[in-house]
Amino acid sequence: MEELLHRGLDVYISGPGLYTLPAVSAACDANFCHHTVSLPTMLKLFSRYASVGVINTLLHWSIFALAYHWLDSQSLSNLIAFCVAVTFSFFTNARWTFRSEATARRYAAFVAFMGLLSWLVGKLAENMALPPLLMLVGFSAMSLMLGFVYSRYCVFRSEP
Repeated sequence: MEELLHRGLDVYISGPGLYTLPAVSAACDANFCHHTVSLPTMLKLFSRYASVGVINTLLHWSIFALAYHWLDSQSLSNLIAFCVAVTFSFFTNARWTFRSEATARRYAAFVAFMGLLSWLVGKLAENMALPPLLMLVGFSAMSLMLGFVYSRYCVFRSEP
């Protein structure tokens, strides 16, 4: 089995077009080690997740603009916009992308991870005096990639 290192995650090639990722977060339970899926299946899931992400991003950016206008705080505005958008994203991805049950535990895990990411990116932008648009673009890109991996392998993982 050939091992590759890709962006800090161990990826194993276990056959033609089959890829396996070990647990990617401490929030993932200890019994979860390797789930093998085909590349076309993974691309289909990511495409669905990204489609929801486009709508989610429009929602997030609109609310951020209104909140930033009133509050003049990137971290707080990003967190408020996130709270509204993440609820839409969670329920839509649970039902349509991952075809999983939307439970309170899964919602809490998703919101906690994504909320922390949202706040940290906003705080980093404030500390670096980055323009709000740059912060939004950076957060949107990071949340798409990290959110998909976390959702697929931790929040909506298949039970072993």
